[in-house]
Formats: sequence, C-alpha cells, structure tokens
Amino acid sequence: PLPWRKSELTPNLGVDETDDMRPGLGLGGVQNLLRFVEEGGLLVTARDTSVWAIEYGLARWVRVVDTSKLKAPGTIVLATVTDKNHPIARGYDDTLPLYFAGSPVFSVGFREDRTPPDSRPSGRGGKDDPDVPQGRPFVATPERRKPEPFDLPEDAPWNVEAYMPGAEERPRVVISFAEKDLLLSGMLEGADEIAGKPAVIDVPRGKGHIILMSTNPMWRMNTSGLYALVMNAVMEMSN
Repeated sequence: PLPWRKSELTPNLGVDETDDMRPGLGLGGVQNLLRFVEEGGLLVTARDTSVWAIEYGLARWVRVVDTSKLKAPGTIVLATVTDKNHPIARGYDDTLPLYFAGSPVFSVGFREDRTPPDSRPSGRGGKDDPDVPQGRPFVATPERRKPEPFDLPEDAPWNVEAYMPGAEERPRVVISFAEKDLLLSGMLEGADEIAGKPAVIDVPRGKGHIILMSTNPMWRMNTSGLYALVMNAVMEMSN
C-alpha cells in the first residue's frame, strides 16, 4: 500500500487522504469484472479496452491481428451489419459509416488458417508451364467455400474437435468492415488488411456478454450515429 497523507515531505496535502493510493485494476479487479460478466453483467469495451479484454482472457476465441500496411489515422470507412437479428444492430440499415483510427483489427475463430497460394493448384511443371496435367483432360479446380470461423480443419479434424467451443459460447460478429469500397472519407492505405474483418463482436461469457468494438462509438460528437450501438446494448442486453 502507498499512502497519500500529509507529512513532512508532503505538507500541502490534507484535503483528500488515503492509506492506499495504488492505481489500476490489478488481477483482483480483473477477476471481479469477470465474475460480474459471468453472473449476467454486460461489459462494453472499445479499442484499447477491447484489446485488454482479449489479452487478459475475458473475451475468448478472438485475436488481435497485427497489420503491416494499414494506415488509417482517423478515417471514415464503410461497414456492414452482418447479424441483423442482434439487438445491438437494432434500427440500423444494412450499412453504416465507422470512424476507424487504425486499430485494433480483430479475427474470430478457433485457429488462424493460412491460405496457401493458389497460382498452381496442381503443383506440376515449372513456373512458366501451364498448370495442366499432361495426358489427361484439364479439370478446373472448384472454388473453395470461404471457411467459417469455427469450421473444423479438413486435415485431421478429430485432433481439435474436443477443444471446439459450443455454439452458445462462440462470439457473434455483429458488424464487419465492408469487403470492398471501404473508404468514405480521409486517408486509407492497406485496406485489404481490414476488409471483411469484424468491427463489433458480442462474446458470450457465462450468463453475460462482452462487447468488443474496434471503433470508439462515443468519441466526442464525431460518432453520434454510433451512440445507439451502446444504448441498444445497455437496454437490450443488460440483466
């Protein structure tokens, strides 16, 4: 404990005093917040507090993705409502503008899938040869279905099936960055690193919920159109 009291070294104190002025939540505070959520509470986080909730294990099965090309120093980007039945999105159209200041970027799922290069799916021949097996008719490679965040892997799915979270525990992506035509106003470079990525996520935890947002929905008056995201959450999801 660090006291905050009048002494010879601090003679001007005296209005506000305490025996313990340690700052921050501490791990005990984190446990209290987790207990609050698991007992039915609602924890709304935005930007750095969303990163905190992920890194301290409160929001499970969500990762913060590092970016190398992205530049968005306060940019208005296009987003889409991906879960129209979620109470957070009540009253919103199919699309909405988001104020995005470059971070964080989320990824939802059980594991990170690395998509192999598809320039030569057959793997035959050299780099200058047509990708056609010789001596047999060419059959084009069928287009692969975009995997869902909690799909089992094609290779040995039984290895991870026991660790797969149940449907009631999986995060729900409510709003995502648009797949294309992202820029509405400002500077944006490396847009492919956020295209289609989650922007607002509902993470169930026990009887409660943790809301993760990659934007600050109540930043001064600049995001007044997003205020309803917070108000909807408070009114519709609080027990």
